[in-house]
Amino acid sequence: MRSPLAVLVLPLLLCAGCGDDEGASGTGHGATEPREPRHRDPVTPPEPPEPRAPERRPIEIAEGPDGGAVLVDRGAAGGRVTLSPSSHAWLSSMAPFELVIARGRAHAVLPPAGNVDRPPLRIGTPSGTVEIGGSGEVWLEVAPDGRAWVAALGGLATVVAGGAGEGEGAPDETPLPAGRAASMSPGGTAQIADGPTRIDETEAAAREALAGSGDGVSPEARAAAMGELVGAVSDLESARERGATLAERQRAAPPEQARTIQRDIVAHSQRLHRLRRALLARWERARAIAGSGPAPDDLSSSAPRVARALGLDAPGEERAIP
Repeated sequence: MRSPLAVLVLPLLLCAGCGDDEGASGTGHGATEPREPRHRDPVTPPEPPEPRAPERRPIEIAEGPDGGAVLVDRGAAGGRVTLSPSSHAWLSSMAPFELVIARGRAHAVLPPAGNVDRPPLRIGTPSGTVEIGGSGEVWLEVAPDGRAWVAALGGLATVVAGGAGEGEGAPDETPLPAGRAASMSPGGTAQIADGPTRIDETEAAAREALAGSGDGVSPEARAAAMGELVGAVSDLESARERGATLAERQRAAPPEQARTIQRDIVAHSQRLHRLRRALLARWERARAIAGSGPAPDDLSSSAPRVARALGLDAPGEERAIP
């Protein structure tokens, strides 16, 4: 007579070998299949974007109480620029809110935007560009000889000086917080010092900083600005070609090599960003030096090339400020 334990154990032993042929071969539901090691595919770079039309903010131009012009951005959380009656200025064509001043005075205010996606306010001069990217208030004076003085009255601005900075001939970019002022000259770097924080202190400070102004920008400064513009276009064109080559190499490369190329693409995109900013500042400086009338032939012929390098299908239309 079998014991109860044997009666229980024997069926279990017999069932240990049961199952269909698939299970016996080690590929049934209870078997663990060997897995191929997984490789994460590298990020495939997007196709180069198609050239886009220049964006234009809804800028309204009205006459101010003293006879100068007032520019108001009617878009969400837009800015405001008040020009003196003697200003020679116009809206340029390469950025959404891009004002160029050959000479005169501007008081610019860009209020906080919150979560609104808003382009920066750029003011180009013969000596460089003043940019308010977030929110801020500046007072800018441009002398007839191209020298410029700017005071940050609130928020934060950036001064992009006309002179060559470190690396690839890029202009110097200097933060300008409230209470600081910058003096610039054509072809020179920005000289930063303490500045006023109230509007009623700005005119006297500007007169002192720009004392002894000449009659116009020197021919040497004009030639240098044009040469730097051409060089900045060439640098960005070459960099865009390099970016396209890297993208093609990554698409054709095996996974391990593609991941290495991806790191190169990230570094290259940062370089492209710097070169775009450099070219935009070079354009604004050359355009300001050319004056408020029609652009000279060499500058006009360069405009389509500058636009294409910046990713635009064509230069936007400039808008005179009466």
